[in-house]
Amino acid sequence: MGFEKSGYRDGIFHSLLRPIPTPRNVDMVTYILFQQPHPQRTALVDSPTGASVSYAQLQRRVRAVASGLARKGVKQGDVVMLCMPNSIHWPVLLFASSFLGAVVTTANPVNSIPELRRQAQDCRAAFLITVPEHSAKLAPLGLPTILNDLDALGVASQVEVAGAPAPVARLSELLRADPDRASPPFIRESDTALLLYSSGASKGVVLTHLNVVESISQRDSLDCHLIIQHINEESINKNFSVFFVICNIYPVAFTWDKINSQPQL
Repeated sequence: MGFEKSGYRDGIFHSLLRPIPTPRNVDMVTYILFQQPHPQRTALVDSPTGASVSYAQLQRRVRAVASGLARKGVKQGDVVMLCMPNSIHWPVLLFASSFLGAVVTTANPVNSIPELRRQAQDCRAAFLITVPEHSAKLAPLGLPTILNDLDALGVASQVEVAGAPAPVARLSELLRADPDRASPPFIRESDTALLLYSSGASKGVVLTHLNVVESISQRDSLDCHLIIQHINEESINKNFSVFFVICNIYPVAFTWDKINSQPQL
């Protein structure tokens, strides 16, 4: 009755576009970082300072921090609450946690303690990652805390915050761990990678490793130049996230696209 043209059949609307091939049986971190064919390309840039990190440097930092986190007790299935402002070290801590098979839940540090406690309890957080400036505020959560004590240039903070509990680890020491000792567990594509909460939400949204990989695969298949013709090739090579902000695709996916398929304008 005309529904065929809309893709509707059997009670479900199906896309009329061709299926997108999706890599299978690969976890988020392996797909994003360790299958990267251009290790010397820039992965991260801190705009205020100009500090940058290549993919090769990022891989090494992720493995080193993962090795250090494992020694501090972070293991597969643990929920790690990442509650800190934007930072060039933020993705290192996220990927290092995920490398160990832990589940990462992101939290806004400006939220109130009741909101943060509700999220921590709902997702059964086992560890907290934050910065010294928020450590005293977050102390009531009662979670073992890992401090990001580095600025964008890698200088360690000497700030001692009154009322803050002693951290179980600091990023400056985790980065000194042996990256070759990082041993990732077997991670299924159906395992939870991220637990995301929107402001005021009482329940989180589960994203599996396959969900994230599929989101990046969608990026690789899109006809990008039809939407962002005003962006020149050089700017795309440096930062492609503008397109994905417009499309409102998962933040982790649009930030960490695979660079091996650059659009040609």
